[in-house]
Amino acid sequence: MITWLSLQMLCEDRGIFLEIADFIKGLGLTILRGVMEARKNKIWARFTVEVSSSVAKKITSFAENS
Repeated sequence: MITWLSLQMLCEDRGIFLEIADFIKGLGLTILRGVMEARKNKIWARFTVEVSSSVAKKITSFAENS
């Protein structure tokens, strides 16, 4: 089963967006959508990625325990 996961990161500068995308692809994840947004004078990178449900469960468990 395939799951979509939303990843958001604060970017210090616009050039890091492509580096983040390369890193996500290097993890074997498929990027379905990637956007940059300005919110409260800060730049955010937001990606929607496709992952298997088992990977999504591990990520969710890790995030809850951090």
